[in-house]
Amino acid sequence: MTKRDPAEDADWAGYYESHTGRPVRDLLLRALSRLGRQPRDAVAVDLGCGDGTKSAALLRAGFRVFAVDSSVDAVRRTILAAGPEAVRLTATVEGFATYAVPPADLVYAGFSLPVLPARGLPRRVVSGPRGPPARRRGGGHALRRA
Repeated sequence: MTKRDPAEDADWAGYYESHTGRPVRDLLLRALSRLGRQPRDAVAVDLGCGDGTKSAALLRAGFRVFAVDSSVDAVRRTILAAGPEAVRLTATVEGFATYAVPPADLVYAGFSLPVLPARGLPRRVVSGPRGPPARRRGGGHALRRA
């Protein structure tokens, strides 16, 4: 029996529609506050970019953003939410199991971790895809398990 990815079973389009216009979650706001002002070349990764709310906030905070989601609709919404800041956005349609998390000053995974396999991304984010940390020296993680 083949295991299904739980993310494939969710009604993400319905979720995004019902959450349109919501404010940025406190987890991200706290992470940005703790990191303080970032240099212009700061990089953030938004794992499970969803409707693009968090990626847009990261772009407004001055980060170059790498956003990833397994949903084509989510990535489309993220690009639209970025508006003119989209020139500093790289949005990718890919599952977390194969995504190579780039070195970053902030790795954000608000509510995407519960849909991941028990073994997988959290360890890769902390240790990097091939050993070195995915976050840059002095950077941080904002991860919420559930």
